[in-house]
Amino acid sequence: MDFKKGLAFLLASLMVFSLFAACNPNTTPESSSGEESSLEETASQNETSETSKEETNESFSASESSSKEEGTSAKPEGSSSKPEGSSVKPENSSAKPEQSSAKPESSSSKPEVSSQKPEISSLVKPEEPIVPGNKAYFYDIWEKELAYLASMQLDNGALPMTAAKNGNVTMNPYFADFAAMALLDAGKTYQAQVKKYIQWHMAHLNTAATDYNGVDGTIYDYTLVVDDGVVIKENININDQGKKQYDSTDSYAATFLEVCNKYVKATGDSALIKGYANEISRIISAMGATMDNDLTYAKPDYKVQYLMDNCEVYSGYLAAAELYETALSGVSGASAKAKEMRDTAKKVSDAIEDRMWNMVGKYYEPAVDRFGNSMYRFSWNNFYPSATAQLFPICFGLLSPDSARAQQLYRDFNAAFSTGEDKKTWEQISIPDAFFWGAIPHTAAMMGDKDRVTSYVTNYERAMKKHAYPLYNADIARVAMACYVMASQL
Repeated sequence: MDFKKGLAFLLASLMVFSLFAACNPNTTPESSSGEESSLEETASQNETSETSKEETNESFSASESSSKEEGTSAKPEGSSSKPEGSSVKPENSSAKPEQSSAKPESSSSKPEVSSQKPEISSLVKPEEPIVPGNKAYFYDIWEKELAYLASMQLDNGALPMTAAKNGNVTMNPYFADFAAMALLDAGKTYQAQVKKYIQWHMAHLNTAATDYNGVDGTIYDYTLVVDDGVVIKENININDQGKKQYDSTDSYAATFLEVCNKYVKATGDSALIKGYANEISRIISAMGATMDNDLTYAKPDYKVQYLMDNCEVYSGYLAAAELYETALSGVSGASAKAKEMRDTAKKVSDAIEDRMWNMVGKYYEPAVDRFGNSMYRFSWNNFYPSATAQLFPICFGLLSPDSARAQQLYRDFNAAFSTGEDKKTWEQISIPDAFFWGAIPHTAAMMGDKDRVTSYVTNYERAMKKHAYPLYNADIARVAMACYVMASQL
């Protein structure tokens, strides 16, 4: 183009950029102050009503409404069991709903992928009055929630989903991993408890002979029988199909690798992890046991590739790489293993971009088959899994919070679920789901959205009813992590 046209084009571009920068995507919408949370309607339910997602969640299909009836979905933490997590699985993966907009196999302009999640500096207790939204406020909530999480641990090291001194309690290792990661943010305070949890987890790994899919290094969900705070029996959970229960093999392994890596960073206790070098290798193998075309299926007998799970798998491979570079550096072939882990993480992130990013709709497919065909009809009005899955590339490090794509996804999520309306306002904990979804405020904190995080935490304090069901350990952990991130930013 000639000089004048080029100058005109440059000026126009600068004007558009200035207008865009002036917009504040984190503006908190007006809220209805008297609104009752959906959690208050369900908090009186007995803990024994807890079931796995596979037992309670209705499957999504092309003809299904964009929102579910309150209380029908189980918590997703990130894997197929996630609260602060994975996806609801279709009953039959071969019967796929109508696919959304076609997307090309690859994108020519991929967003920059984070090599790892940023480290947060240690917190120092602020000397200021506690006022909602200030550092002292977030520090206070963080400190109290971690203390409660720690109090839930049982004598054998297990970190159950809910507190129990007597009776039965569910031990979901995936949920427990988030509790352990949150506890490690407190310096030396709870390091011994996390060590005890790591030891419990390692002692409960399945062998190829004990895993019903024949995969070594997996771990089941358990029901623990507690008497006066002491575990007297551990029973492997059985699902409604008569199979031993885990909601995933990929995510359970990935998040535990993150626990081990964060433990080494926080404590410097390489000896513990080095003593489990063989087990770490087995867990890595379990994580990748369902890898197909560079993405993992949730588990061998459930061949759906979830966005949530694969974001966790990406982070799990990076955690494994760091373990081979630190605690396991003396193991034979450690350097080659570290490189292999980083290379595999890159392949996962590339596959997520190439086969899950919908260039037309500007969203990630919540779940695909091995060829990248969508397993769900996407809608921003579908809270779970469509909308919530969009936050996982941010909170598991695939997208930098400062990136244009992260900001676009977060803005679109809030356009759908931060409206000020009943069942469509996450910061008021008024969503079409019975659970707390701590992954949302955690992501919001990473995005620097102080207003919404403050609103959520304020409502969380009101709604949690002394940490009663349906509040699980993973959600408590993610709320604590959100407060930790916010306090670190102030």
